[in-house]
Amino acid sequence: MAENIEDPNLQTTDNQPENPIENAENKPKASTFFYIMLVLSMVNAGLNFFTNVIWGIFSPTIGEMFEDGTLPVPEELTEMIRTQLRIPYYYYFILEVFWALSFYGALSMWGLRKTGFHSYALAQLLLLLLPLVFLGKAYVQIGDIMFALLFIGYYAWVIFLRNKETSNE
Repeated sequence: MAENIEDPNLQTTDNQPENPIENAENKPKASTFFYIMLVLSMVNAGLNFFTNVIWGIFSPTIGEMFEDGTLPVPEELTEMIRTQLRIPYYYYFILEVFWALSFYGALSMWGLRKTGFHSYALAQLLLLLLPLVFLGKAYVQIGDIMFALLFIGYYAWVIFLRNKETSNE
């Protein structure tokens, strides 16, 4: 007869839950609004990332076409295009890195990870400072500052303060 030998690696201890779904109930949860905000942050970061990829790759070509006159541009946009073309192309690649970090941070916050918040906040603050460094004070937008601080503040409240409040109840 074969003996009933148990593998010690397959044994469970009393400290481990038998059903991992039961353990999920104890995790902190966020509101639906929080997840909607995260989706908006990820969409914003993704679109800005791809916009900067395209502009970074094609800005030399666009500049040549603009100077040759082969790029049809309305009269009211010519000054804006000239300003855009004075920006070094590597500026857009730096923006890409920060937008990718912002996307990663928002994605990490989906699981209410604090490192995701720190990545997102750092990326957003650097994205606010970068135009100041490269373009000057005239190109810093107050709306960008307000939205970035609003999102960072809301995410900080949910991840750090709200979850602490709900765990005490």
